[in-house]
Amino acid sequence: MKPVGASSTSSAGVVDSPAKGQAAASNTAKPEESKPRNVDPAVSKSAKDAINNDPAAVARQLQLLGSPATDVKMLTEKATSSKLDGAGGISKSEYETIQSAYKQGQKNESVKWLEKNHPHLHASLVSGLNYGGFVGTTIGSLNSTRAGDDLKQDAAKRSEKMDQLPALHQYGENGLPKNVPGADPLGNHPESMKPVNGYKTGSNYTKIIGDDLANISDANAKKSREAQKDFTTKMSGINGTDVPNPPSAKAAQAYFQGLADRGASPQQIKNEYAQYLKTFYRHPGGVDWNPKLDPKNIDSSFKQQPLAKDGKRLIDCEGFSALTENVLGGIKKNGQPMFDIMHAGSPGHVVAGVFPRSGDLKQGFIVDNENVNGVTVNPLIEKQFNASSNVDTKKQFLLKTHMEGNKEGTPDSYGESINSMKSPHAKVKQ
Repeated sequence: MKPVGASSTSSAGVVDSPAKGQAAASNTAKPEESKPRNVDPAVSKSAKDAINNDPAAVARQLQLLGSPATDVKMLTEKATSSKLDGAGGISKSEYETIQSAYKQGQKNESVKWLEKNHPHLHASLVSGLNYGGFVGTTIGSLNSTRAGDDLKQDAAKRSEKMDQLPALHQYGENGLPKNVPGADPLGNHPESMKPVNGYKTGSNYTKIIGDDLANISDANAKKSREAQKDFTTKMSGINGTDVPNPPSAKAAQAYFQGLADRGASPQQIKNEYAQYLKTFYRHPGGVDWNPKLDPKNIDSSFKQQPLAKDGKRLIDCEGFSALTENVLGGIKKNGQPMFDIMHAGSPGHVVAGVFPRSGDLKQGFIVDNENVNGVTVNPLIEKQFNASSNVDTKKQFLLKTHMEGNKEGTPDSYGESINSMKSPHAKVKQ
C-alpha cells in the first residue's frame, strides 16, 4: 500500500501521476510502508531518492514533469518544428535534452504519446542510445524492434563500421599514414622559409610545407575525429542513409541538396559549407593533380589523397575550388541551380565564387582554400561595382577585389568550371 498522493513508476522513464482529486502528501506525511518503490535504472539518482524517501518531492517532480522544459512530448514537438535539423527533425543537442528529460522520469501519457508518434525516438531512449544510434534507428540502419540491450549493441557495431579512418597508431612521425612513400626534400619555401617535402600520393604528387602535420597531437586528432563523427551523423540524418567518415563528395552534395530541399537559405548553406570544409579538409601546400581535376568525378582523385592524423584530407586550392563546383554547383532549387559558380585564378592561386542564382550578388561568398568569405563591397568600391550592368563582369570584379585584397595576385583567368582554368603553376614555389 502506498501513501495518498504518492506515485509509482511503471516502464522506463515513466512516473504515473496521482489520481485526480488526490493532493500530494505534505512534508510531514509518512509512508505506510518502508519498502522502496520500483524505480527504473534510467531514472536519475535524485529522482530515485525523491520517489523512495520523500513523497513531497514526488509532488514537486510531477509539477516539473508537466513543464515544457522537462516533458518529452513538449520537447519533441518543439524540436521537430524545424525542418533543417537532422534525422526526424531532431538535432544532437535537442536529442540530448529530450534524453536527459526522459531519464528524470515522465508522465505515463507522455511516454505513450512518444511511443505512438515517434517510435524510433522512443526505442532509442529506452535503449539508452547516443545521438548516432538514434539517427541509425530513425533512418532504418538499425532495427528499432530490437529496443533494449540488443539495439544498443547493434548501434555500437554500426558506429565502429562508420569510422573508416586509419587508426592513430598507423601514422608516422611526419603525421602521414605509414603507407605513404618517403619524402622528397624540395628545399625551403621562399617566403616562409619552411622546408617543403614532396610525396607520391597515388597518381598525384603532394607538396607539404612545414611540420604542421607532424605536430598534430593525439588529443587534437581525437577531438577533430569526434567533430567529423558528429558531422557525418548529421549528414546521415539528412541523406537518409549511412554516411561514413570520411564522407565522399557525392554524399556532401546530397547533404547540401537535402538542406536546400528543407528550405535552407543561401546564408545557411554558406555557414554549413564553411563548417564542412574546416571539418574534413586541410591545405598542406600544393598538389599536382594527375589527371587534371574533374569536378564531375572528384571522388576518384580525392581518394588518392592521404588523410592527416586529424582525419582531414589533404587537398589544395584547386581541390577546394573543384569540390565547391561539385557540391554547391549541383544544388537545385525549384528545378533551377541555386548558385552560379565562377572561378578566378592567378599564377599562384585559384578561388571559387558562389553567387545566388536569383538574388543579390553581394550575398554571395568566396571559397578560398578551407575559408569561406562573404564578398565585400564597401563604399569606396561601390561605384566601380555598379559601373557595369553585366552580371559576369560584376562577379569578376568581386573575385578580383578579394584576391588582390588578400595579396593572392591579380586574376588572369576566370571560368564557370575549374576544367576551363589554367592550373596555378606557382602554387608552391621552391
